[in-house]
Parts: sequence; structure tokens; C-alpha cells
Amino acid sequence: MIRFAQQSDTERIRALWEVCFPDEGGFNPWYFEYLYRPEHTLIYELDGELAAMLQMLPFEIEADGTAHSVTYIYGACTAPQHRRKHLMAQLLEESFRLDRENGRAASVLIPQEDWLFGFYRKFGYQAGFTVSTQKYQCKSPENAVKAYRLTDADICDLEHLYQQISVPKVVRPNRFWEIQLKLFQTIGAGAFGIRQDGCLKAAAFCWTTEQGIWIQEMLAATPEDGQLLADLIGRQSGSESVTITSVGNEIPLGCVKFYDTEWENGYMNLMFN
Repeated sequence: MIRFAQQSDTERIRALWEVCFPDEGGFNPWYFEYLYRPEHTLIYELDGELAAMLQMLPFEIEADGTAHSVTYIYGACTAPQHRRKHLMAQLLEESFRLDRENGRAASVLIPQEDWLFGFYRKFGYQAGFTVSTQKYQCKSPENAVKAYRLTDADICDLEHLYQQISVPKVVRPNRFWEIQLKLFQTIGAGAFGIRQDGCLKAAAFCWTTEQGIWIQEMLAATPEDGQLLADLIGRQSGSESVTITSVGNEIPLGCVKFYDTEWENGYMNLMFN
């Protein structure tokens, strides 16, 4: 049976989540405290056992000046003993039916691994969101500007930088920024910015990985502003280089399944990916 979860299902859902997505640095407790909602969780039960599930998170994509309601498929997983039974296919098809019933424009997701692009293609998804990633060699900044930790007080300025992205992109209300700042400041390497003449010139959301500092998203008024912030982060962390992900069309990141309205390739990041 396929249905939306209830509060009484939470313990089972968390248990399956831990099996399929082993915790990394405290993300799982954080997710269930700040983001998880039973009403967004579609589950598949077999003989009373939780066999598979996915999250249907509500978002909007801004394209050509119009906001389109979409579902972000997240945390899609099947219990090991129930794999190869096509349960996920049935869950996805039910999510598509619910999307159409509720007038949503598309279903979007970020495959956890590259081979999953092919898996999701069978359900009508196509690569629709890309990024660019570069290894940046940090320099010793000569500028007197200092990087600081971003807070909720920076949200309006963060949104102003984000709006400079001209391709279709995920709408980010204040609540989105609040959650991201809490995430990166709590279990990430931090979210940092630089200001000049009172204006936020660049912002970076960072993780610490085995390869060093990864700036998962860099927003900057100019390329020079972004490079300066990367230099400052490198100096602060003692890193000679950092990896920077930003807006671009080099690497497929996400997929989209359109229902009626379509748009060109866009940008989707900071989606708990």
C-alpha cells in the first residue's frame, strides 16, 4: 500500500533512512529536526513493513519571470530486502499522479550517483540543472577586506546576489536561507561573506571534505569578488586550494520531468545534496 506517512511512522522512517543513508557528520539528526515532515513523505508498505519511501518536498522554479510549483524528490530509498521489486517505480508514478492532480509543473531531483541519471531517464526525467566546478589555487590576499560568518541579517543581501543568476532557478524564500545558514553553520564548515561599502560582494557555503574545503555554492557580484572570498577562506582554513561549485553548464547536477510547462536548463543547488 502506498500512502503519506503519519507522525506514528517517524521511528520506522528514521530507521530506514539510517540504513540507506548512513549519517555523515550529524546531517541525519539535523534533517529530522528541521526539515522532515510526515505529510511530505510517501511510503510503500508491504505486509505492514516499511519497504520504500521518498520525500516530496515543495519548491518553486523561477523561469521567464514566472514561478512554477515543483516537487523535489529527495531521500528516495528501498529497504535492502525489498529491492528489485519495482517498488520505487510505483512510488515515483504515484508522486507524478499527485503532482498532476495538484497542478505542479514538474518533478525535480538530484541523483546521488552518476549511474542514476540513466535510471531516472526511464521515468521521463532529463538532465535539466548544471553547475561548474573548479579547483582554485588560493593566493595570499592583499586586500584589507575580511571574511565574516553570514547570519540571518544577511538574507536580503544573499537574495540580491542570488537574483543575479539569469537562468531558471529554485525560488529561495527567507525560510530557505534560514535553513541553509543553520545547516552550514551547525554541521558544515560555515557560510562566509565579504562586504565592501556596506554591500555584500560575495558569499560562500562551505563543507570540509577529505579533499579539503569545498565551497558548494559561490555567489559573487564579480569573478574577482569570488576569488577574493576564496582566498580568504583558504587562508582561514590553512588550505592552499579549495574546490568551488558555482553557476555553469559543465556538469549535470539535477534532473527534471516536465508535465506541461517547460524551461531551458537551469540552476539548482543547496538542496541538501
